[in-house]
Amino acid sequence: MPAIEAFVSDALATIDISPHLRYLLNRKLVRRCTNDFLWASVVISDILANIDTLNEKQLLGLIDGLPVSQKDVYERALGAAEGLQGADTLLLLQTVWAAKRPMTADEFRHSLAFNKAFEYDSIAEWEQSLTGFEKGDKFENYLRKESRGLIEIHQSSEPESHVRFIHGSVSIFLRDPNSVRSSEASPWAERCHLALLRTCFHELDTHPIDPVAFTDYTSENWIYHARDCGDLFDELGELPACLVD
Repeated sequence: MPAIEAFVSDALATIDISPHLRYLLNRKLVRRCTNDFLWASVVISDILANIDTLNEKQLLGLIDGLPVSQKDVYERALGAAEGLQGADTLLLLQTVWAAKRPMTADEFRHSLAFNKAFEYDSIAEWEQSLTGFEKGDKFENYLRKESRGLIEIHQSSEPESHVRFIHGSVSIFLRDPNSVRSSEASPWAERCHLALLRTCFHELDTHPIDPVAFTDYTSENWIYHARDCGDLFDELGELPACLVD
């Protein structure tokens, strides 16, 4: 288990907390460690999600209730008792789940600009806005925190990093109707494709003055999301002007 212990120690080193609290968290986590990077990743994200709202005693107490089984890890990460109520969390999970191919980190980051109608003159202006993300720590921390640690930016041997679930079983878990508790009654798959299609349509309806990394994904794949969202397509209302002309 030394590799897991090193992972936990390195992850805690990136969190802005006192050395004393870091030592206590590390000691307690190492005692609870299973030989599972998935477990460790979600646990660290759980701490990150609560670091600003819980005091030292509460953070240490959080570790006592840590899950052990894979299913329990996911249930805890998604706050199953309350359901997927966080709009950002739900949309991030839907986007990764429905993507026809893994998006590059820049494609995924720029897709966030089109979760609603684009209100900026350029993607650069959006990146520098309060709701936007430039490449770097702000985006990566947001992705990790809002996905409850279930989404990662994976750097492989390819030139560009890609956004994906931390484990293939996350996708299976999310599709299980007994595990995903959202306010929507529609099937998970169709709802995911509708969400990503809506993002694609916002991009098609927009003409920023600078290149958008998400454009290629949209042009290649919107038609497949339109097919796969089934009868939910009717919820979209008007089509983008470029598809009507």
